[in-house]
Amino acid sequence: MVCFTGGGRLVPGSENKLMLASIGPSIVPIVLIALAIGLLPIWFLWRIIDRTGLVGPMALLCFLPGGFVIVLGVVAFSDWPSMQAAQARPIPPQWTPGQPG
Repeated sequence: MVCFTGGGRLVPGSENKLMLASIGPSIVPIVLIALAIGLLPIWFLWRIIDRTGLVGPMALLCFLPGGFVIVLGVVAFSDWPSMQAAQARPIPPQWTPGQPG
């Protein structure tokens, strides 16, 4: 492909610059959307793993092939430290209407 200048002259080899100039502005939103689609589930999984009491960076294993299955297996079959702490707390007696307090 050959590019024409304003004077009608042909400039050989400028097709790459022309193509990059036309693609450049439209590629930025596409890259940002792709990053959001790729990183948002990792952030969600990190938060879920943190709330179970396990180590949050374990969610980064999802970048590896088969890592998501490993993370799901660890979360599903391990003892959650947050649940152990919740079970260790005494449960206060429930208040019923008509009782003082």
